[in-house]
Amino acid sequence: MTTLNFRVTGPAAACEAVINRLAESELIHSIEEVDGMMSHMDDEDSSSAGLAENIDASVYDIRVHTDDHSSDEEVRRMAELTVRSSGAMLEETDRF
Repeated sequence: MTTLNFRVTGPAAACEAVINRLAESELIHSIEEVDGMMSHMDDEDSSSAGLAENIDASVYDIRVHTDDHSSDEEVRRMAELTVRSSGAMLEETDRF
């Protein structure tokens, strides 16, 4: 079994769309939204504080278990296409 960790930045609907799309796939053993280990709040001292792209955007961490490495690239592609159509951003992380 392989574990892929994704971070979705955008509206909750984008995270739900990725989870629902991947859950439909036979390539997925299990999928869950997990709490991140650190806060993703907009830091007042950050140079990106208050930028338009940060308004109404939240961060969601998703852990996906696939049956084997051979399906990982297809899972990544499904997640990317789904999140792209929702106007959010997806990144793969090592862990949360």
